[in-house]
Amino acid sequence: MQFLEVDGAGDPGGDAYAEAVGWLYAVAHAVKFSSKTELGRDYTVSPLEGLWWSEDMTVFTVDDRDSWLWTMMIM
Repeated sequence: MQFLEVDGAGDPGGDAYAEAVGWLYAVAHAVKFSSKTELGRDYTVSPLEGLWWSEDMTVFTVDDRDSWLWTMMIM
C-alpha cells in the first residue's frame, strides 16, 4: 500500500500537529482531484491514521505529550 505521510513531534493539540494534518489532507485531496480529472478515476480519501511513540517508551504517557513523536498517514 502507498501512503502520504508526515512526521512530527510534540503535543497533538499543538499548532505543529494541526498544520501537518492540514497539509496532509490538502495534498490527499489534490491527488484525488488530479486522479479524477486527469485519469477519470475517482475514489474516497481514506481516513487519517497515526503512529505515536517517544524516544524512551518507558516515559510515554499522556502527561508528557510534548515528548511524543508521530507519523500521520493517509492511504
